Order: sequence, then C-alpha cells, then structure tokens
Amino acid sequence: MADDWKGKVTRDPFPEIPGMPNRNELMKPLIFPNSQRGFKIFTVVATISACIYCIFVPEYKGDHIFLPVRKWVHDQKGKLLKIRPEDEEYVNRRTAELASKAEMAAKQTCQDSAKEMAKSS
Repeated sequence: MADDWKGKVTRDPFPEIPGMPNRNELMKPLIFPNSQRGFKIFTVVATISACIYCIFVPEYKGDHIFLPVRKWVHDQKGKLLKIRPEDEEYVNRRTAELASKAEMAAKQTCQDSAKEMAKSS
C-alpha cells in the first residue's frame, strides 16, 4: 500500500533559470579528490590556530584551565630572553660599541645633509 503513491505522483522537472546552476551542478560534492589534501591542511592549520588563540589571547577572570600552560610558556620565554650573568659584561660592551657607531653614523648623515643644503642654496 505504501508503494501505491510512487506511480501516481508526477512532478515536473525544475525549470531552467538563466544564470542559475542546474540540479546536476548543485549535487556535485564541494570537496573534490584533487583539492581534498589542501582542505585537510587548511583544517589542521585553522584548528591549531584557533586553539592557540583560545589559550593565549583572551583574558579569563580568576583561575582557569589554561593558567598552568600560560605560566609555563611565560617562564620559558623568560628563560630564553634572559641574559646570563657571565654574558652581561659582553652585552653591555657590545651595546656601547653599537651605540657609538650609530651616533657616528647619525652625525655623518647630518653633516652630509648640511653640505647638500649649502650646495643647493
């Protein structure tokens, strides 16, 4: 009895509308085998980026689950960017050398600019 309606129901095909895709085009899959690898890579990168953003960027009130991870990363950055005491003397000496070179270059640039201005006037 349930199959009786199949023979009785007739439906006209969808009309063709200019500029609109037909039914066959709409039924094609959105991800084709050739682009599936790129889509997987995009999905992985987007997921990892969203996780990193959710862990490190938003400010949460009080204690939260990401606090140990944030603290560990903060400590690791501190260790990486910290100057060891035995290297501090070298860093100070090298900084002074570079500062004096930058000062000399600035003076030279000013002198050159003054000479060119004197020539042009």
